[in-house]
Amino acid sequence: MSKFSTPFSLSASAIATALLISACGGGSAPADTTPPTLAITDNVSAATATGPVTFTFTFSEDVGTSFVVEDISVAGGTAGTLTKTDATHYALVVTPTANVTGTINVGVAAAKFKDLALNDNLVAASATQDFNTAAAPTATVLATFDEATAPTFAGFNGAEGSSIAAGPSGGSGNALKILRSGGESWAGAEITGIALNVTATNNTFSARVYSPEAGIKMDFKLEGSGSDTGDIGSNETVAIGWQTLTWTIPALKI
Repeated sequence: MSKFSTPFSLSASAIATALLISACGGGSAPADTTPPTLAITDNVSAATATGPVTFTFTFSEDVGTSFVVEDISVAGGTAGTLTKTDATHYALVVTPTANVTGTINVGVAAAKFKDLALNDNLVAASATQDFNTAAAPTATVLATFDEATAPTFAGFNGAEGSSIAAGPSGGSGNALKILRSGGESWAGAEITGIALNVTATNNTFSARVYSPEAGIKMDFKLEGSGSDTGDIGSNETVAIGWQTLTWTIPALKI
């Protein structure tokens, strides 16, 4: 007996259905249950800030529109406008309290923002930055010797040969050259005609000095209106070179 096979064909729709059935399966993707996290940094590299501080908020993933400035706690300063720089970064400028020293504290508590899968943040984040906005005394030049209006001075007690002369190498111009030729151990030069306002916080004087020897004591004294500071010493420690010496003025002696 002979066997016969019967040919048959599938329509286009039947083929598509077969392919679709073979491609199905595998199940759905797992739900996102990972909570978002946050790190807070600022733009001040020094230990202490002296002006406004920019804090950057870096999220582990996109938090959409769930994060707003009201979610941030700020102490020690005034918060500005919260700026979104991209999907995971925000910036906030905080101006520290004026004329004091202190610390800016910035924080975001738990459950303050969500990722796109609506997972709350479970961990709080915070950052601190020390600041000093106390007004610093402004340096004032009291005496230079390059201009025609240089202050009046005179040597005394054996330093009458003192004069204005070109400063040694490394200086920035002329200098008051104090030249002793015998006389008393306290011989020096006196500068007159300068009005000063010495207070408890405005009481520091400095000068660039040059000495041929190290270890020479250089005394500074203010006199006027029936009062004086007494001699205030500062030792020159550099031989044949320039050095800045500083004298702190105590309470005036009446």
